[in-house]
Order: sequence, then C-alpha cells, then structure tokens
Amino acid sequence: MFEALIEVWMEELSAGGRIEIQNFLVLEVREVDRGENAGQLLVGGKLRRAPRKVRQVVVRVSKKLRRALKSPI
Repeated sequence: MFEALIEVWMEELSAGGRIEIQNFLVLEVREVDRGENAGQLLVGGKLRRAPRKVRQVVVRVSKKLRRALKSPI
C-alpha cells in the first residue's frame, strides 16, 4: 500500500503538481532558470554544458509544525 502511495506522489510531482499533507509539509516542483551562463558539469571525465533549466523538488514544513519545533522543550 505504501508503495502505491509513493507511486501516485511520484506521478503527481513529475507532472509538475503539488502535494500537501495538512499540518505537516508541502512537496512541490519548481523550475529553476540558471540563466545563459549555466556553467559546466564533469560527466565521465568530460566537461558538459549544464542545462539552463532544471526542476527541483522543494519541501516546506507547515506553519503548525514550524511553531511546534520552535517551542521550548
């Protein structure tokens, strides 16, 4: 069952969607534009141009969890 949930989440994120687990966290995909000079990557011993646009998964905690983490123990 857990594997099925992860599979659904992967499909949603790969489609550019957003997943919110209420009062816990938010997962979303952001497209980052590195600009014209994106740099280079060392792949297999050879320098390759890095892609200008990349997609990153961003994890944000909810306000409720953030407050709970800041409160004294």
